[in-house]
Amino acid sequence: MFGFLKNKAVDFVTDDLVNCINYLAFEASNDIRQQRTTQIANTMRHWLSEIVTGRASHNDVLEHLRKQKSSAMSTGRDFFRNGERAAVYICWSFFVFLLSHDNPSSKIGIARVFDLCEKYCDPDAAGAVMEMTRQLRLDLKIPE
Repeated sequence: MFGFLKNKAVDFVTDDLVNCINYLAFEASNDIRQQRTTQIANTMRHWLSEIVTGRASHNDVLEHLRKQKSSAMSTGRDFFRNGERAAVYICWSFFVFLLSHDNPSSKIGIARVFDLCEKYCDPDAAGAVMEMTRQLRLDLKIPE
């Protein structure tokens, strides 16, 4: 039962994630695109570090990002047409997917987030972003 609900949650998250990624990849200005995708990568790195070191649990991270996501989404259905709101939703989605990373839909979602960060981050941060995403791809068995 729980697995079914988790899979439904992943499917629900994926719909808005695609909108957020499409906005940043195709509609946002280059400056916003680079700034927000670099921010997404830094946020993922920060919270993963907090989890690994025991300073935060996965649930702590999800709750923190859920509050930000709820605030972003309170602006209406077109919340994703704002770089900052889209970035918040993408970060929250990543950690939702991480909970069920063995789910094929979660793997696709994680790969989309990684692809966005790798492709559009600030060129000065590209090396660090690629290093982080490559290691996570290996750990989570996410294809490039």
